[in-house]
Amino acid sequence: MTALPLLLNSTVVASEWLRTITPLVQAGTQVGQTLPQDNTSWGTSGFVLVQNIGGNHGLYTPLERPIMQLSAYAVSPNGQKPLFNLANAIISHIVKASREYEAVDAVMRVLTPTVKGKTYPQARVLTCYPLHEERKVVNDLSQAGRYDIDFRFHWTRV
Repeated sequence: MTALPLLLNSTVVASEWLRTITPLVQAGTQVGQTLPQDNTSWGTSGFVLVQNIGGNHGLYTPLERPIMQLSAYAVSPNGQKPLFNLANAIISHIVKASREYEAVDAVMRVLTPTVKGKTYPQARVLTCYPLHEERKVVNDLSQAGRYDIDFRFHWTRV
């Protein structure tokens, strides 16, 4: 029996784009589709949870236009204090990166997503931008500081 080939999806592409943001990489901020229960691996460096909440596929062109909810989490080393300032800083760097991304030759940027050791086909993010201001989320069950923002991505397979 042959395994199904890996196909790109918007969550994989958005996650890989986030992993290219230099300040987040340098700070050790993690990106994923599930918030790890053990916050000792990500608490003080932050975690960005990526979820597809809408959007649409190109009807006549292979252009994907998802709306992604990006949730930044951060918590103090002892896990007792939410770090709202760090969560907000993570979102601010994402917004800044989207503006800088638009200013460079994005047509030449190609992503090669890798998830759990498996490499996906290449994708190109043409544009991405916030749809509104970030939102502070209080009383989150994770006990972490959390900020959310919704982003529109435009991407295509290479």
